[in-house]
Amino acid sequence: DLVSEFVWVRPPRSTKRFYVVDSRGKKCEVPPSCRVLWFDDRLKHGIFPVDDEGQVSIRIDGRFCAAFRERIRRDGTFAF
Repeated sequence: DLVSEFVWVRPPRSTKRFYVVDSRGKKCEVPPSCRVLWFDDRLKHGIFPVDDEGQVSIRIDGRFCAAFRERIRRDGTFAF
C-alpha cells in the first residue's frame, strides 16, 4: 500500500504560492489565505515564483488518518 502524503505549512508572512494539478490536468491554485494543506504528492504540484528572498514553508511527510484529513477540510484549509 503506497502512501505518499504530506502536510505543507506556510507562515503568515510568506507570499510563497502553491498549486496542485488534479487528475483532469487542471491547475488548482491554493488560496493565499491557506496556511496548511494536505494532499497526495503523487499529483503534480509546485510553487509560484516567489518575489521575496527568504520565503519558507515546512513539509511534514507521513501517513495521515481520515480524521486529520477531515479536520483540515472542515477548518477551511486546502485539502486535495
